[in-house]
Amino acid sequence: MSNAFELIANILEAAIIAQFFLRYFGLKNKNNKILKFIIMTIIYASVVTVCNMYTYFSVHEEYIIDITIFVFAIVLLKGRVLEKILLIFINSILLSTIGVLLMGAFGNFIVYDANGYPEFGVLRVALVVLAKVIYIICTELIIHNKIEDSQYVSNTVYLKLNAAMIITAVAELFLMDIVYMSAKSSSIVSVYFVIVALVAVDAILYTLFVNLTNTSINLIKEEVKNAAYESEKKIIENMHEINKQTMIVRHDMKSKLTYIMFKLDEGDIKGAEKFISEELDVELSDVNIISTGNRIADAILNMHAETARKQGIPFRMNITGNLGMVNEVDITIILSNLLDCALELAGTSDVPYAGVDVKDTDNGITIRAYSSYGELKLNNGMLNVRNIADRYNGTYEFEHRDGRCTAVVCLKNGETDNVIQNRKACTIAD
Repeated sequence: MSNAFELIANILEAAIIAQFFLRYFGLKNKNNKILKFIIMTIIYASVVTVCNMYTYFSVHEEYIIDITIFVFAIVLLKGRVLEKILLIFINSILLSTIGVLLMGAFGNFIVYDANGYPEFGVLRVALVVLAKVIYIICTELIIHNKIEDSQYVSNTVYLKLNAAMIITAVAELFLMDIVYMSAKSSSIVSVYFVIVALVAVDAILYTLFVNLTNTSINLIKEEVKNAAYESEKKIIENMHEINKQTMIVRHDMKSKLTYIMFKLDEGDIKGAEKFISEELDVELSDVNIISTGNRIADAILNMHAETARKQGIPFRMNITGNLGMVNEVDITIILSNLLDCALELAGTSDVPYAGVDVKDTDNGITIRAYSSYGELKLNNGMLNVRNIADRYNGTYEFEHRDGRCTAVVCLKNGETDNVIQNRKACTIAD
């Protein structure tokens, strides 16, 4: 009975931990979600069971479990490696601390068998259930207070926080080893107090990290939005200036056309031809005024069209979709990075050209930027574009061949848990 209960407890723990990491990071490929969840649960439960058969009380088990979770996280889950390592540290600290503190609080009531394993009974069942409930409460708090946009957090920040976590985690494991060794004989109250203090330090560090990071990100978003508004204001001023210049050109054209008509009325065709060839030497540039349903997107598109014109790069815009569904900060990051990259690459080509297409799909929007290139250079901003596409359960694809680069971003309506099924809408081809 005891062995069966331990196996069930291990499976339950594995399922709870698997759902925590799946909900926090999300799967890279959301096909067969239930099957992947079951595989994670079975393998984790098997590892824990084998470790318990070798030795029930040991910190070495924690290392093996952490490595198992890390492999799952790298192979199956989205997100950054350093953030995954951070969550694995936190998960390990939670599991170990909850178990040790409950053992310390109720150690005098636990009965152990000849092999040193706790015997099955009502108290054993109650402690296992209580440990799982405490773990679920803690992980729910972590999920609901996570970093909103981790792409804004540098690797250096994650490294520093992981370093702090490693220091406290090693200290905790050292103290827990002492507790495990004395589990069947007596409890060491002072050790429990030190463990609680170390866990409190970890909790404070992580909470401050999340709160300060989210506050900083919100400030960055406001700055980006304000910068975009200023850009939009300049675009509108430029449009007014273009309209003013157009009126002047129209007036000049009218006077010149009147003179041509006068020459034609006189029958002086050669005089009219000479006037046209010598006097009316006017080259009108294209003016792109775009409306996408998102005023920030309009400002960015029109600004890059003007930049392309000044650089002498032919720039085509085909806008048939509505970008009103996309958050203003997200669309600013996507369009700015895509178009900056397109114009930069086009500038390296002997035959420069660039363009952008925006069109609606059955379940979202597709943004496609393309350009010629002579030298392939990519900026780090494309990582932010990929991260935003992941948040919208969309895709990001980049291709270069035959002197042409193409980047395609597909976004699904709303930030939901369903992945885009219609992959045909997200292909590189026109």
